[in-house]
Amino acid sequence: MLTLGLALMTSATLCAQDKVAPSKAASPDKHSCIMADAGVWTDLGLTSEQVAKVKEIQASCLKEHDAAKAAGTKYTAAARHETELKAVLSPEQFTKWSQWCDANEARKTSGEMKN
Repeated sequence: MLTLGLALMTSATLCAQDKVAPSKAASPDKHSCIMADAGVWTDLGLTSEQVAKVKEIQASCLKEHDAAKAAGTKYTAAARHETELKAVLSPEQFTKWSQWCDANEARKTSGEMKN
């Protein structure tokens, strides 16, 4: 009986820790990065063909984000849209975009940006 009680307490503690401490491997939601304005894409030197494809990705991203919000569910498609974006951008452009995104997210979390 005591062993069973200890096993249940350990299991409950581990479950509680999982809820309190999210995985470090979890990536931030990149929806706002994907929805970057035209200036960001211009700074990256996208071709007109790339801009058209990025706009398609953004439209899909926005549609799915809004649908999840309206349904009261979590938006989970950012990783897929990021993969689509990676296929459109050159490796250098994608690296620069990722760096811009990380800096943008850091500014948002430090309160430097207004929304």
